[in-house]
Amino acid sequence: IVQMYTYDQNYSIGNGSYGAANRSMNQAGEYSQQNVAVDRLVVLYKEVIAAHGHFPAEEVIKRTFLDPEIDLFNIPDPVNAPQGSPTHIMYQILGGSGLILDAVWSDMRLASRFFTAVRVHADRSTGPRDGLLSRCIVEWIDKLLPLQPSVSSSSPMQSSLHSPLELFLPECSFLLSVPPEENDAASVRGVHLAQQLIITLCDAEQFPSVNRFFLLRQTFRQLHAYCLSEGPDPQLASLRRGLHLRPSFSADLYNLFYSSIVQCPSMQSFRELFSVWLTFVRPWRYSPSSGRISPNLSPPSSPSTSRTVVDDYSPYFPFVKTHEKFYSVLFGKILKKLRELQITADTVKVVRTAIECSFKPGISDALQYLGVDSEPPVRALLDSVSAMTQRANTPEAIDNEEFAAYLSNPYSNSLSQLRNELKQIIQDSCSFIAYSPPVMADEPSSSPRRRLAPDSYLDETTGLRMLLPSGRRQVASGERSFDFSPSCEQAHSSLVTRILSTPLLSPFSSSLLSSPSIRSPSAVPLYSRFVPHFQSALKPEARQAAMIVACLSVIALVFHPLLFVLPLAYIYYLYSTPINN
Repeated sequence: IVQMYTYDQNYSIGNGSYGAANRSMNQAGEYSQQNVAVDRLVVLYKEVIAAHGHFPAEEVIKRTFLDPEIDLFNIPDPVNAPQGSPTHIMYQILGGSGLILDAVWSDMRLASRFFTAVRVHADRSTGPRDGLLSRCIVEWIDKLLPLQPSVSSSSPMQSSLHSPLELFLPECSFLLSVPPEENDAASVRGVHLAQQLIITLCDAEQFPSVNRFFLLRQTFRQLHAYCLSEGPDPQLASLRRGLHLRPSFSADLYNLFYSSIVQCPSMQSFRELFSVWLTFVRPWRYSPSSGRISPNLSPPSSPSTSRTVVDDYSPYFPFVKTHEKFYSVLFGKILKKLRELQITADTVKVVRTAIECSFKPGISDALQYLGVDSEPPVRALLDSVSAMTQRANTPEAIDNEEFAAYLSNPYSNSLSQLRNELKQIIQDSCSFIAYSPPVMADEPSSSPRRRLAPDSYLDETTGLRMLLPSGRRQVASGERSFDFSPSCEQAHSSLVTRILSTPLLSPFSSSLLSSPSIRSPSAVPLYSRFVPHFQSALKPEARQAAMIVACLSVIALVFHPLLFVLPLAYIYYLYSTPINN
């Protein structure tokens, strides 16, 4: 209370850094959003102190995590915060030894609401990752999944096991705070709470934010270290193995990865998603004996081999086998998504890591153990990178501003550095997986791939070739293009002439045929999508439908304009049902 009173004096009269900042804000006549958040947090802390420990925990959650005016990621790190500052005040409530986590530890229903509020707050927040909430989350995870040996509580020795979160908290220590007789119950409760936290963070209703990906990554780091650490207690060892091999969040996490890869809106989000996936599928990086997971593993004789028969000498093979879809399905989805994303400096780093996963120790050993052949999707990705590199080496591309804007952004390296990164990826792939990039033709304006037709299919109704989604991307990027030869022009002209000679379009045929846009072969893709509807006019059912629409339109003109809904509804009915039936 004395500290709170001292802070109130500084906060009101303007002494200290917080008082000076608020005084300048008052002189300007407005408060920033952070000042509003500080005011509300100070009021909340006063009410908690006045309640003498009987303040509802749900009210604290509602007024901190669910308040739209408060962003806990924007509040500075409490390490160097002075006593009585807003950061130190909230750290006493939300920290690993704070009031909230103690209440959550004893009430599972409150834990569910608390984790949901954390997820909502993380998705809404735009703050950095080095703030108050980031430190609190790291302490929560370390308390739920502690790395502690079973020693006597009378000797508070420091653990020899170091958490991967120690990279984020360099001065954190792991002291035994739970007596040995309470280790089992505390560990079981912590494991349940950690799984509940991951399930809540894996909610796929809304695309995860960067901060939520950060929470998942920190949780998986501690999860692997906790499950792979050894101890003398066999019951705790069995609990850790069960958490690693049969987690309750496995299906939710897979659905989150799958939907997020398909719906990923930006490269920044995909980079964070890719980092979370790498953290989960590489548990050996957080083991006390890190290294290659299978040094003596021989690759299968063919990619079609269902499983490689090897002795279960590696502790990571059960994890790989249990989470097979995370390797076999999601890795292919990631490689496919990278082909669709725009090549930038950030994309190059992700592409390099994804390609290296296919031949460097670790994931490549896991894929060989599962009998998964990752070479075709990797080579398809390398073809895209090689095509981009070859186009970047042409003199026209180097001087082209549009290409520079497409390939890089204002915050990335220069075009030459980015081109060197692409070249290095191709060189490494040539040495490790014997990849041979397609050779570019001598003419800079025409490459062998550009002379190829884009991916398309032949429409049975019209006899025209329609673009597939991959073909649209090839045409948009300039990788491939149509070749409108004279024979192609003649075929399209005869089809257009036959369609325009129908009774419905005969009054307009002379003007349409004389239009230069119709006669130009380059205009064929613009109107070819409407050709099936014109050709349907040859059928009696289509002529009857046109007469009905005309009659309904006349009735609407005679009686009331609102009756135009009748022909519109009929047209929609025709559009939604096959007219050829």
